[in-house]
Amino acid sequence: MSDDGKKIHQEFDVNNKGILVRQDRIDCDPERNSIKFPDGKTARVVNMAAFGVAVETEFEVEENYQNCLFLVDGYTVSEVSLAKVRSHKMATGTFQTAFSILGNPLDIEAAISLKSLNELLKTTSESLKTDSELKESFRIKVYEIYAILTRIETQVNELNPNSFQHELNLVFNFEDRIATRVSEYMSEMLSPLYEDIRKTLVDIPKAQLNKYFDFFRRSVGRLMYQAPYAHRAFHKPRGYAGDFEMMNHVYKRELRGETLFAKCLQRYFVDEPAGRAVRNREVYIRRKIKDICDSNNDQRKIKILSVASGPSMEIQNLIADKDFDISRLEIHLLDQDVDALKHAQRKIKESALLANKTVNILLHNVSIKNVLLEGLSVKDLDLIYSAGLFDYFTDPVAIFAAKKLYESLAKDGTLVVGNFSINNPNQLGMGLIMDWNLIYRSEQKMEELFGNIGTGYKLEQEEQGINLFANITK
Repeated sequence: MSDDGKKIHQEFDVNNKGILVRQDRIDCDPERNSIKFPDGKTARVVNMAAFGVAVETEFEVEENYQNCLFLVDGYTVSEVSLAKVRSHKMATGTFQTAFSILGNPLDIEAAISLKSLNELLKTTSESLKTDSELKESFRIKVYEIYAILTRIETQVNELNPNSFQHELNLVFNFEDRIATRVSEYMSEMLSPLYEDIRKTLVDIPKAQLNKYFDFFRRSVGRLMYQAPYAHRAFHKPRGYAGDFEMMNHVYKRELRGETLFAKCLQRYFVDEPAGRAVRNREVYIRRKIKDICDSNNDQRKIKILSVASGPSMEIQNLIADKDFDISRLEIHLLDQDVDALKHAQRKIKESALLANKTVNILLHNVSIKNVLLEGLSVKDLDLIYSAGLFDYFTDPVAIFAAKKLYESLAKDGTLVVGNFSINNPNQLGMGLIMDWNLIYRSEQKMEELFGNIGTGYKLEQEEQGINLFANITK
């Protein structure tokens, strides 16, 4: 042992038996690392360093060996010559021997790399075996998707607008036109393939679906995850898919990505029906807020609360609306992600300054769990809305959460609960590509859950019918 407790390998001068150097020692898997002696016998390698190895054998070794082979999983890493430093017999009857390596040092990096490569190849072989057990019809459809995307990637990335390099607006217009057309084409080509895949997976047991999903992601992930939207949704840097940055991707429709193909993919994802439904629900909520204000002609302050508020795009857009008096609102934003609240606050203040308006906002950094346990701290609200939260709640939790929120309404106040419909055509794609799994509900299920909470109930939807909104009045 060294002074700092690290394992070391001692290198000896064979002639004078003096210690020359001390090298860090790397423990080895004796079943995978070995020395093959010239006589054909082998020794299991216990640990190694650049200038020495320790081995375990069933026989007592000789003093010196020339032209030995250092093997990893039976494959030669390098040829070495060995000189015995010390040896002792173990209680098990085997011998442990330390050798000094003569001449060129052992290529440690090559040994480690070969081990890693063999593990990768083994994993690949196992994966191919697992893949072969999947339905052939499923694999064929996935390969078709891969072929389509690969061809588009090659062709689109060749459309480099170098001639516009000094005219940024021309570059943007060029890329926007390309992205719009390519995203439309991808939707036309991929939608029927997803439908074929959906039909193929209908009778697959739930326990086996992960194998199919994993195959899909391994096959097309390199392509799909070039889109920042898909990459963020799948990797979930904030722990869940629909964070405030994800919503910004959808709302702003910006061409993000490192290549033109990536930007086309980005446009494809945010312009799919589910993405349009998210933009539509912002319009719906904004209209709902305006309706609440219009129905109260006494010009009193209208208290509203957004639960799981995210970027609060509806508030930003209301501020920009020249015909809307935002000063009538007392706006409460609740989110368990403090960065979402900070982002919304900054954007709302920027919008207010630009529009020369005064905005009254109060931020509540509260976990949804606390809301469920303790209810809301703010009361007598005219409107409470939650557009993108209840899709993650099981039925019992959804009912309980709605009742807790309902308690904080003022008389004649309204609670709006949003939920993705079972009619969302992007269900499979969201699950396959982005591991974005929601609890989809029908109109009947929404009424079953929320229809008896208040004194009045009405179900509404955005124009595509993909986002449903239960309106519960007090």
